[in-house]
Amino acid sequence: MLKTSNLPITMRHERFLSQGDPVFSPEALQFAQDVLSGQVGGNRKRERLWRASGAGRCLRERMFARIGVPEARGTNSQLQNIFNNGNFAHLRWQMAGLTEGWLIGVEIPADHHEMGVGSTLDGMIWDESILEFKSINDRGFRMVCDYGAKHPHKMQLHYMFLTTGRTAGSIVYENKNSQDWREERVLLDPEIMADVHRELDALKAGWENKSLPPMKPSCETREGAEYRNCAFRDLCPLMTTWNKAVKQTPTKEITA
Repeated sequence: MLKTSNLPITMRHERFLSQGDPVFSPEALQFAQDVLSGQVGGNRKRERLWRASGAGRCLRERMFARIGVPEARGTNSQLQNIFNNGNFAHLRWQMAGLTEGWLIGVEIPADHHEMGVGSTLDGMIWDESILEFKSINDRGFRMVCDYGAKHPHKMQLHYMFLTTGRTAGSIVYENKNSQDWREERVLLDPEIMADVHRELDALKAGWENKSLPPMKPSCETREGAEYRNCAFRDLCPLMTTWNKAVKQTPTKEITA
């Protein structure tokens, strides 16, 4: 049985859902208008920083993203529909949180330029901890129920702890197959923060030395889910040097 006494979202959101079809607050409706009109969220131009959402991912991929190498793998209609579904799930939860009051802010920028780290909080919970929302498939959801929040997701929250000074957050996982959901509480953990610092140190060293991390062996043989899901998988083998990667950027304005 899931204990809810230390989960700031679960009991309040359960009560909200028990009321039937929601009537959203003016604040929530205005936020939805801003999101759907492109004024908030989406692919707005952002400074190139090490994004918290990349936590635990391939360092070479993250280097390409900050340099500005364009994502060369196209998006088919099914994949775009998956993205759309995830975006609307985010919006639905944020609107509910604003309406019920368990959220006191949404889409909050949390960049730290000196560290080179950037993030946007899905929301600020009423206890001033951080919300991160994840839409996840049935297999992944079962793993979360059995073993807790995924380590890369914990790292993502720790990036946000680093940039905001917060020490607690909740990851809400929603099963996209069944709409079952679960709140996982994450507190500042020195071991996870050490993982974040090791990752950042490696990224910063490559950035300052203008050197790219090596390709992973599985990517060299074009195998595995990480290779299949990489937006740079076609260009990556061609990017043998930093200068070749920089030449792929539209602006060429790359500074250390």
